[in-house]
Amino acid sequence: MRGYAMLGVAVVNAHAFNQGLGIGNYGWSLALTAHDRAAELISNLVFAHRSLPLLAFLLGVGLVVQSRALERAEVSGALFRRYLALLAMGLVHGLLLWPGDILAVYAIIVLVWARYAVTWSLAALKWSIAALLCVSFGPALYGALTVHHAVQCWPDLLGAPASFAQLSWLTARRVASSEFVEVGLLGQGLNPTVWALVLLGVWCGRIDGFWRHLQQPTFRQPLFVAGMVLLAVSTAVEWHTGRAGGWLPLSCDGRVIWQFYLAETTTTFASVPVLLTLFAWLAQRRSDGSAFRLFKAVGRAPLTMFIGQSVVFTLVFNPMFVGLQGQIGRLGVLAIAVLTYTLLAVWIDRRFVRRSVAPPVERLWRKLSSSGGSPKS
Repeated sequence: MRGYAMLGVAVVNAHAFNQGLGIGNYGWSLALTAHDRAAELISNLVFAHRSLPLLAFLLGVGLVVQSRALERAEVSGALFRRYLALLAMGLVHGLLLWPGDILAVYAIIVLVWARYAVTWSLAALKWSIAALLCVSFGPALYGALTVHHAVQCWPDLLGAPASFAQLSWLTARRVASSEFVEVGLLGQGLNPTVWALVLLGVWCGRIDGFWRHLQQPTFRQPLFVAGMVLLAVSTAVEWHTGRAGGWLPLSCDGRVIWQFYLAETTTTFASVPVLLTLFAWLAQRRSDGSAFRLFKAVGRAPLTMFIGQSVVFTLVFNPMFVGLQGQIGRLGVLAIAVLTYTLLAVWIDRRFVRRSVAPPVERLWRKLSSSGGSPKS
């Protein structure tokens, strides 16, 4: 599951490295050929708003797994040490390579809140999840039903400040730092949807029914059926809007942008039970296949894959190096993302997983947090 999610992260981030964080995704106006339009649809209807939700949910599940061998009083302290180290790694990654870094955001969520939520009662978890769902869906639902007038357009995104990938290595310091704080830490860290998904993962990790479903996945389970229906509807809205050329100009169109935002939020939550069930089913039937093996290898080394992608994309797109930023279409970016993921996955599988050796970034995280006796991953 995590291996698939990291493929989606590669696709989404590659577009942002090529065009900047502001228009990395939903750049329909940049898809000038039939091939680019097809690549744009694949990127946004298969990966965007589907991969990151799965990672946030699995983060919550992972917190429960990591704390299982600990006494209740030890959980908070052990997770604090572990995710303080991840915060340091995320800050370095965000400032030097990729201002859209999510590691620091995840670390902050755990340090501020989720490390305590692991020991909450199930009732408290459910009420907290319900409150966050209201905050996530409320504004979009209200706007989609009530806003009829045109809203103020955003500035022309094609002329907006570029992401770090588009700037020279030495002159990018102030812009990169500002973009990392505004778009990375604040833009993602204050998103109630991310918090809700992490907490939902904690709750599922605490209940036996979740694990039984993964061991015996069924497509008749009510949550899966409901997720499929909602995902089909929200994806249809995204498809229709994208083919009409309206992804970027949505911010100028009043109620339409709220309807589209509602579809995005629905996709974010509905995709989780669908993907969990699908991959649990595939794991029982196709786990020995070579393609599935690469997903499994990346799932054991998500940090190495994430940092590795940033290094490769910086070398490929940054003008200080190969400098392909803005020079290739959406299909070319999709191809680069898939190729990068595949090569890194093969390297991780053969060099580390098959040899039962800890991948480099996971080993670094373990070393940084080991002095405090944090739980093993």
